[in-house]
Amino acid sequence: MTSELEELSTRIVALETVLGHLVTHLATHADDPARWATTRKVLALHAARSAGEDRDSQPHQRRATDALCGAITEFFDPVEYALGTEHHGDTADHEPAAAEGEGRHHDC
Repeated sequence: MTSELEELSTRIVALETVLGHLVTHLATHADDPARWATTRKVLALHAARSAGEDRDSQPHQRRATDALCGAITEFFDPVEYALGTEHHGDTADHEPAAAEGEGRHHDC
């Protein structure tokens, strides 16, 4: 079982690396790279929060949603750094229209 977990972990790290390079590449070709990356981050966080809303009545589900939001933030931090975006940890000013007015359920 350990070797299966190690193999899965290795594949996830490789996928995350490739995806990070792809996101950075796409952002650098956008008209406003920093805004492009921030928008993708906000959309990913919103999707994670929305997916977790129905299940958040269970404490372990809340922890899973919080962990996912943390992973999304950690994924985008190097992208933002590569683009020279200063990270303040607050994406409220860049929330997509569908998320405006919705309360935040997680610190992500």
